Amino acid sequence: MPAMNLNDLPITYRAQVEEKHIDLMGHMNVMYYTHFMERATLPLYELFNFGLDYHTNSGFGSFVLEEHTRYLNEVRLGERITVFSRLLGRGGKTLHDINFMQRDRDGALAATMEKIGIH
Repeated sequence: MPAMNLNDLPITYRAQVEEKHIDLMGHMNVMYYTHFMERATLPLYELFNFGLDYHTNSGFGSFVLEEHTRYLNEVRLGERITVFSRLLGRGGKTLHDINFMQRDRDGALAATMEKIGIH
């Protein structure tokens, strides 16, 4: 199977790492990897009309049942990141998606977060 080109996926979030995101060892704290990846979820959902309008107007909600994060490369103060997202599958009440966090300065894959959610 050929390697996936992240540029084929939609960009769902961009950020710059600030002082408040840094841990005692000088790189981005794990909770902000999660924060940035979660910020990418709603823009992904918007691509198939499952976003804020749907949740607000329908009275229905969704939440994560299972989540797996892989930390692959450090992200440091001042660096910019881009999150690309992909819907992997869906069932009657479930969604399966993955986010890819890329370090902008060199294109390195910093982390992935795969989730299964329920609606």
